[in-house]
Amino acid sequence: MELKIDQKIDQDFEQKKQALTDKLLAYVLSDGVDRPSFRQLAIAAETSEPTLRHYFKDRTGLIIHLLEQINDRSEPMRDILRQPQDNLDDAVKGYFRQMAALTRTDSYVKVHAFGIREAMADEEIQKFYLQKYLASGIDSVAERLVRSKGGVKSFDEARHAAILIVSASLLRVVHQEVLKGKVHKPLDEDIYFERVGEWLLNGLRPTSDE
Repeated sequence: MELKIDQKIDQDFEQKKQALTDKLLAYVLSDGVDRPSFRQLAIAAETSEPTLRHYFKDRTGLIIHLLEQINDRSEPMRDILRQPQDNLDDAVKGYFRQMAALTRTDSYVKVHAFGIREAMADEEIQKFYLQKYLASGIDSVAERLVRSKGGVKSFDEARHAAILIVSASLLRVVHQEVLKGKVHKPLDEDIYFERVGEWLLNGLRPTSDE
């Protein structure tokens, strides 16, 4: 009997936590929201600060939880990114074509702008963003480079290339969104991704003596 009661309590806790999470995700990814205070987060979740502390401990714990949720929900996209291609050109240029399409969607841009802003202001969030959130995307691209025909030979080399490839996409988010480049200094994203893709390919293609 006590076991059933404990299970019911745990279930209620998780359901309420998930309901708060959904409200908070919608809020932090909405227009005009930039590193809201713990109080603002409580108001957005239609609850009190003590209640948020009960479920998430503090602001840092709450933001990391939201990033974990985003990371989990992004797994289908990472699965697409890690798929092998018929050649190295398609592996690299195909990635940038996907990024060019994704960066036109508000959700992708807002997710990364949210993560970057929060990571730059809090060391614990920074550690999570780097070790889990960013690393998972980099490793997916590295796997794609290794598994594609004519791809990179070692995973270590592929991961270094993947860091360059992913950083090109993240810099676009920083330039256009975080630093408001789309207002102050707009970027032609199609040409940007096309050129960066070609430059990276030139470095990855085998030389004649290899």
